[in-house]
Amino acid sequence: MKYKNEDYEDINPFEDSDYFRNLTQKVTKTRKIHECCMCNKEIPSKSQAIIQKGINPDNEWGSCYICEKCIDNFLDEEFGEEDE
Repeated sequence: MKYKNEDYEDINPFEDSDYFRNLTQKVTKTRKIHECCMCNKEIPSKSQAIIQKGINPDNEWGSCYICEKCIDNFLDEEFGEEDE
């Protein structure tokens, strides 16, 4: 990951969406394969990713994993950096 952990944990790509309430977010290393909720591609096990957890509209706990590439692209746009 090319930014500091704080940068990843302070930004929410779904900020305009009210999907999750009581949202928590952190950088994690995956223990199994997950699907990125931004690009829908596979996040391999033992990869760094962002995990968001919260209460969905059905009042159930849910989670969303965001792959490193998607979150880096999002932060590049936020910080005005070009793709390398």
